[in-house]
Amino acid sequence: MERVTLNEFTVAGIVVKSDWKGLHQEMPKQWNIFREMLPEIINRKSDKMIDISLDYKDGIYTECICVEISDPADTPSFAEVFRIPCGQYLHHTHNGPVTSIADSFGEIITYAKTNQIPIGHMKIDSGYTLVGNEEIHELYIRIDE
Repeated sequence: MERVTLNEFTVAGIVVKSDWKGLHQEMPKQWNIFREMLPEIINRKSDKMIDISLDYKDGIYTECICVEISDPADTPSFAEVFRIPCGQYLHHTHNGPVTSIADSFGEIITYAKTNQIPIGHMKIDSGYTLVGNEEIHELYIRIDE
């Protein structure tokens, strides 16, 4: 684990709001939809896709399946635009199957608790590809200061 500073960046994507059980049903569907729509986001900086946990409130998660973009003005109407703020994050490189990413986030959370680092709900999982066979993801959890 390391503490890093991420500069502000802008993403465009689709939002999924659901409880924990619903996320497991809805996220795979929304990932398929987003992959089909990705070519329409002509202002994307790359094809590397990101899953960002934007918020958690009253048992509901707000997730964004997205890509980093260069200019919000060129974003298609189906995509929502979010500015991800500059800040301090705990970072960990996940090397393994997508199915064990939750375990890697768990390691970050445990590290934060052990080291008394206050963390928030914002989680960033960057590294998804169109092919879907990636095994390296950059994981971040925002530090609340």
